[in-house]
Amino acid sequence: MKIGIVGSGPAGLTAAIQIKRKYMDSEVSIFEYMPKVGKKLLASGNGKGNVSNANMSVDYYNTNLVKDIIKMDVVGFLNSCGILTKQDKEGRIYPYNEQAQMVVECLKLEIYELGIKIIPEKVVGIGVNYLSTFFNNYYFDKIIIASGGKSQEFLGSDGSMFRAIQGLGHTVTELKPALCPIKTKEDFSDIQGLRCKVSARAYNGEDFYEDKGELLFKEDGISGIIVFQISSIFARSSFGYVTFDFFPDMSEDELVDVIKSLKQDRYIDLALMGIINRKLLNHILGDTRGKFLKDFDPSILAYKLKNYKIECIKNYDFVQSQVTVGGVPLEELKDNLESKLVPNIYFIGEVLNVDGLSGGYNIHFAISSALWLSSKL
Repeated sequence: MKIGIVGSGPAGLTAAIQIKRKYMDSEVSIFEYMPKVGKKLLASGNGKGNVSNANMSVDYYNTNLVKDIIKMDVVGFLNSCGILTKQDKEGRIYPYNEQAQMVVECLKLEIYELGIKIIPEKVVGIGVNYLSTFFNNYYFDKIIIASGGKSQEFLGSDGSMFRAIQGLGHTVTELKPALCPIKTKEDFSDIQGLRCKVSARAYNGEDFYEDKGELLFKEDGISGIIVFQISSIFARSSFGYVTFDFFPDMSEDELVDVIKSLKQDRYIDLALMGIINRKLLNHILGDTRGKFLKDFDPSILAYKLKNYKIECIKNYDFVQSQVTVGGVPLEELKDNLESKLVPNIYFIGEVLNVDGLSGGYNIHFAISSALWLSSKL
């Protein structure tokens, strides 16, 4: 059996290893036009390799159709490749030495020892039983598309395969950047680069998403892990607004008491500089020059600091996004992830219309979808 796999991300590498282990007499080839394999995996978890999450649930994905796929033993597979893992207090799972490079090297070693071919050519076309590159046509019994989405083109996923996929008759739902900064109506050039711990509520019509995390102000928008999560929520539907609480560990009444306890005859930014950044305070309240703390109603001030509203316009582009919303619908695939339209062509990973929140969920799905396919092949 000859199998061709497009893409050397976590999905493609996992599928190649598992299929070759299962069918040792098979000929497995991976197509990767980038100079190195696994480049997107190298960037995961800020280089630490956030490969999964102990808190695994369909609630973290855009569809419940993945409920069985995500149950595959991702950690067990990594262990079988010599990769020991650990989890942090939030449940994020990393390689034990927190080096994504080590994960890639271990997978590469498996690829080498199993005799899996790496073909350094860019696939530009897909047929019923062949893949076309700029140089050759390659014929296979089965073809697996693991080419990723459209995010971070410099890491290899440029979205070019979607046109070829549509040529097979498949639908590709609208592609949108997610897990990325959000552009806002408000300008933050006066506080760009400022980081703070907050809680946030993102509103979209009647729905809202609530979380805690780090907020980073950019010149024309907002960033940070908490914003990345919100960017995915908005990308899946439409944009709304976010309210931030800069004192998430105390109630409004408690904050009022704190404000009342401070020296009222000081300028407000000086009076509050022990509890909130002066630049941030001035941005929220406007020009406070010559104004004393006693000039402000403590209840209104506490409300503003715990309910700061920002209108969101759109997500940053694909270059700055970690994942792509949209792709090939699972409804167009059989249970084993084979195309319902073209026999012996399979889809795994981010090329599918499946995306998860930040925290290892997307790499987990990429690996688990490859394990799922391999178990059904």
